[in-house]
Amino acid sequence: MGFIFSSLLLSSCIRTNVTHQLNSGDDDSVICVQNDKGMKLFKDGRYKEAIAQFEIGAAVAKTISPYNYGVFKGNIATAYINLNDFKNAYENAHESVRVMKHELERHNLTQEAHDQAQMILAFSLFAMGSCDYSFEKDEKSEEELKQAFNFAKRTDFFDLKIKILTKWGLVRYARNDIASAVKMVNDAIDICKKRSFRVCRG
Repeated sequence: MGFIFSSLLLSSCIRTNVTHQLNSGDDDSVICVQNDKGMKLFKDGRYKEAIAQFEIGAAVAKTISPYNYGVFKGNIATAYINLNDFKNAYENAHESVRVMKHELERHNLTQEAHDQAQMILAFSLFAMGSCDYSFEKDEKSEEELKQAFNFAKRTDFFDLKIKILTKWGLVRYARNDIASAVKMVNDAIDICKKRSFRVCRG
């Protein structure tokens, strides 16, 4: 299916709070290395191998950096979706949402980490909604996509907004709400036109 592109992968190798720096030679360094390895493999279309690298990073991050653990889980969900494994994609996206919602409640996140948390919440909820759409759970899918768009609106990630609206339009169409479906697709097209995105021309 491959409807989530590598451009939607997020970096786990960032400074997450005002006191924490990424240092070489420690567990933070492992997080960076595994993130880089996984992203390269993903971009090469080697999704199973990318998952293995992201899983190693997630295992390290889980105890020392829940934030980066949540990012890894979101990226793992992306890879599973590109393998059409919606069950594992959903489970990983759900875990990412759980962790990132908790992380957003913290008051010491850097602005970069806070903005990326919003982005990965939007992304992971989009992944969940897309999976439930494939499971023909339209009502549940619509609620997840609605939450995804609410988070996406707070970011500059216009490509993701377009994907959410398009998928949401398909869900509305499946529920026989044709007028609403058309409006959502038109809203996505309007974002494309305003931003002159490559996705609009493709």
